[in-house]
Amino acid sequence: MRSKVEQEMPSLKVVLSPDENTKGTVLQGQTSRWKLKLSNLGYSPASNIMLKTNAPWLNIIQSDEEITEDGPTSCCVGPSGTLMKIPLKNADRLDVLQPGETIEVPVSIRTSGGGRQDFYMLFRYENAASSSVVPRHRWARKLLSVPVYPSITMSASLMPSYSNKGEHILSVEVSSSLFVDCCKSSASICFLSLISISLHAPSSL
Repeated sequence: MRSKVEQEMPSLKVVLSPDENTKGTVLQGQTSRWKLKLSNLGYSPASNIMLKTNAPWLNIIQSDEEITEDGPTSCCVGPSGTLMKIPLKNADRLDVLQPGETIEVPVSIRTSGGGRQDFYMLFRYENAASSSVVPRHRWARKLLSVPVYPSITMSASLMPSYSNKGEHILSVEVSSSLFVDCCKSSASICFLSLISISLHAPSSL
């Protein structure tokens, strides 16, 4: 058996976790802040780190400005919103992740739909110490599985009116699981209390 000894290469480890201000429960339509931690466990520096996602659900935060629904998607390459370049501004050397170095990149994640959602991430990075014309590259895969709960629940009931004969009362109750501090970072409509609506409907309904 023969084996070929390659040159020293970087090895990327990826950890994605919610930050301190994010609640443990993720709701439908909610935009929450997470921390993307990148560690180089290899023996060579890594550069040109690219990220490909299965859907445009992730946004890299480059400033402390408030997240808005119509804000631009940062660091994206192309119009799909699923390919982006990871900024390495916090690294010891600009645009290079040295061996043994770890950086944290703030990101925002928007969840939609319901139930458990799987977010797929594929990272591509190059060997910054490579002297070849075409730099050698490696891949790293990451899967984030998040349970998403309904943000708004609604129930309705119809009963005869006791004051007006031949009429009915339609009661609609809408409640939300969003909290006051969550409204600052979410584009969803926040109902801070239980809403009850009563309507008079003809008996023919």
